[in-house]
Amino acid sequence: MSKKKSSKKGSKKNSNKKAVVKKQIEEKQLKEKKLKEDKLQEEAVEEKTEELSKEKKVEVVSEEEKKNQELLEDDKQPFKDFSEVDKEYEGETRRILSPKERFFQLCEKFGEMFFLNILFTVTCLPIITIGASFTALYTITFKMVRNEDVTIKRDFFRAFKSNFKQATQLWVGLMVVFGFVYWQLRIVMNTTSQKANILVGLLGIEFILLTFAVPLLFPFVARYKNTNLNMVKNSFIASFMYFGTWATVFFLWMIPVIVYYLRPTIFYTTWYLWLLFLSSFVAYTCSHRLRRMFDKIEEEPDLGKEENAK
Repeated sequence: MSKKKSSKKGSKKNSNKKAVVKKQIEEKQLKEKKLKEDKLQEEAVEEKTEELSKEKKVEVVSEEEKKNQELLEDDKQPFKDFSEVDKEYEGETRRILSPKERFFQLCEKFGEMFFLNILFTVTCLPIITIGASFTALYTITFKMVRNEDVTIKRDFFRAFKSNFKQATQLWVGLMVVFGFVYWQLRIVMNTTSQKANILVGLLGIEFILLTFAVPLLFPFVARYKNTNLNMVKNSFIASFMYFGTWATVFFLWMIPVIVYYLRPTIFYTTWYLWLLFLSSFVAYTCSHRLRRMFDKIEEEPDLGKEENAK
């Protein structure tokens, strides 16, 4: 009897264990089904989001393509450099401004030129400071041409001080060269020997070198940082590379000198104008052409490496 009872109890325990195992298996199967369903739902959601994002991207791309096409159509027009853009901007401002506003604008510009010319004249009086004065004058006119904010007195003396050493060294060197050329010229005028003929040839070479090196020298000092020798060399080379700019600067400064030499009476009646506004006016006019030259120089990588813009 005891054996039968123990066998019955063992069978009941086995059946209970089997039931528990079945439940566990069923629960695992249910969990796996739920996980599969969740994954399928997530995949479906991801597919929908991808489709929506693709549609949005297509819309954005189409809009960008339209904009790019518009830009390409605009780019088909000939390229305009900064000077042309500035001219258009100035033209628009002129159209917008009334006659009274134009008049006051001209008066303001004339006042700035007058004050700048006074500063230039005063700083040139010691003679040895003429180089630094020209450098400061060009520094201000470059800013005026580029429509930058300028405080005439502060910016002029700042440029005068920062470039004083180099500009004065170059100017003193030019004074020595001019004195040597003048001494040679006096010898040629007072002698008729073969030495005079040799000196005439030397004077011709010296005149050519000075003519092409000096006009652009102080604009280069105002614009770039470099050694004295490189300043002279680069101004000489630029005179040939940008002959039109050199000619503009040379003749704007030299034509009055030639006229005064031929007609001294004109000098007697107009000399005071150079003290009032003519010097700054000539520098301002030259700066328009010099600006184009400097923009081209700075666009060229080989030339840009040699010069460091201030």
